[in-house]
Amino acid sequence: MRVLGRAWSEDEEGADGRDMRGRRKVMQEARELMRDRGIQTRVWECGPTHAGAQTSNEDGPGQVEMLLKGTPGGNYDEEYAVLVQVGQDYPRETPRVRFLHHLHHALVSDLGLVPAEVFEAFGRERDGNYSLVKIVDACQAILEEREDIVPFPCTRRMRMLALNYADTNRLRLQWIKHLRENSRHPELYQRFPQLQPSWFDPVTFSAVQSGQKEAILRTMRQECPGVYSFSLLSERFCRLLCEDINTIPGARRPPGMMLRPPSTMQAEGIVLDDVGMEPLLMAMLEQILQKVSGALYGDQGKPIVAHHGFILHNGPSNCTGIPSHKDEGDLTFNVCITPRFKGGEMCFYTPQSGDSSTFEEKIVEPVIGRCIVYPGGVQHATRQTRSGVRRSFVLWCFYGDHDAEAPLTEVCPLQAFRVSVEDGQRAIREPLSARHRRFEPDAMSDTNSCADETTGMD
Repeated sequence: MRVLGRAWSEDEEGADGRDMRGRRKVMQEARELMRDRGIQTRVWECGPTHAGAQTSNEDGPGQVEMLLKGTPGGNYDEEYAVLVQVGQDYPRETPRVRFLHHLHHALVSDLGLVPAEVFEAFGRERDGNYSLVKIVDACQAILEEREDIVPFPCTRRMRMLALNYADTNRLRLQWIKHLRENSRHPELYQRFPQLQPSWFDPVTFSAVQSGQKEAILRTMRQECPGVYSFSLLSERFCRLLCEDINTIPGARRPPGMMLRPPSTMQAEGIVLDDVGMEPLLMAMLEQILQKVSGALYGDQGKPIVAHHGFILHNGPSNCTGIPSHKDEGDLTFNVCITPRFKGGEMCFYTPQSGDSSTFEEKIVEPVIGRCIVYPGGVQHATRQTRSGVRRSFVLWCFYGDHDAEAPLTEVCPLQAFRVSVEDGQRAIREPLSARHRRFEPDAMSDTNSCADETTGMD
């Protein structure tokens, strides 16, 4: 489970002596959940720059992380980490609730957010205040696929949409179980993995573990404004990752399941979240990459609440290079994981000082295990791989605080359907784009095709 800040202390006072009863209530409710229901919980505090902070209080929001379990044998038969963000006005203020583990559900957005309407309707006690107990009950109802948790009228087509997403999640869990049981390296698929020091560059790993910003920055090399590179992965880890990835395309998938392409610009590769390596990526983010982001970008290195991880496969026969573009995430980590190839250089374009219409090109040579990190908004391209095969481990990271800029990432499918119907539109959801599109069963009858018709998935 990820750490999003320092642990909350029930006895601390506010910055100017303000009432901290909301904090004490959260701590008490978290203890009761552990004692009475056996639910693992952690309570954390972070600054006001945290993703999705919806409070003007200088103390910033609190983070309550819980581990919930789906119904055994059901479509969500797995453990899911849930993050509850509460402000200092808790329990009067509506919390912000997000599933940290990826799942396909009609009431959960592509970045894991659950609509606030769910908790406004079902997260309150009789006195009108919110409580963690009621919030847990609502999240558990989502995992149990209870229709009564939907906070608005549900039509027949909306029910079919929900069934389609649930079936997609069932297929995904079956596929992950098969890969986990037949993997050459099962440590890559553990639900709660233990990162091994031998997987990382020893200098970088030691610097990150020290927690000292200056030590982390000494491992970095600035390639151009906003773009840095550093040694991240060991050759041993790159080799075992490639060995396991090689077996995935030929593995037998459940009938009706499709694998989605890594991105809109690259079809050759594997989405790691879809094949069961999501917990490994979450552990890397929490223990390594979040600290790197904070050291490099300071206040802009906000806590990462969602990600899209994938492997790109580029060779002379399947890729003529990737043209200039911007990534869809807020921050990108790009690591070369193959040793012998020619070409595949990354080109970054930054405006020249004093002239925003003229760009300067910076070419960065790929080196096995070396990571290039940059904000997703930086213009860049990849040259053609002239010989051999270049594989890249890419992680797009999302802060989750850009609702106004990219609202579709935080809109659940049922909300999208309602808006499209009310506006008389066929669809409002974007086409395939990172984790913003679900993969759907490829064999659907006409009566069950409402997902494609209502969510813009062509």
